[in-house]
Amino acid sequence: MSQHTSQMRHRETVFNLMKTVSMILGCFVMCWTPALVVLLLDGLGCERCKVLRYEKYCLVLAECNSFVNPIIYSFRDKDMRRTFKEILCFLCRRGDGDGDKIPSSGCTLTRWSTRTISLVLQTPN
Repeated sequence: MSQHTSQMRHRETVFNLMKTVSMILGCFVMCWTPALVVLLLDGLGCERCKVLRYEKYCLVLAECNSFVNPIIYSFRDKDMRRTFKEILCFLCRRGDGDGDKIPSSGCTLTRWSTRTISLVLQTPN
């Protein structure tokens, strides 16, 4: 592999990482800003604003950020997408046939990295 090709791949990887981080950060700002504004107005004692009426909705929106992050990662990262598919397939297969029994081979942790935990379903030989 030439040095030019490896530089292009590195540049593409960095660009994709920047896009993913930007999406995560943008989602964080959109989800948490309303709740922080409501809490700030409540802390300042804004009586005529009646901000506490919206507090629950804003906090639910802020908590939705935790739900959205894995979705963004799964759309942006091939390894995460594959891992989510394997986990979902395992959960679907788990309910088939023998009720909710987990097969003895189960799933085995085959690789640990800071980016992904890859679960691989093994079939008995």
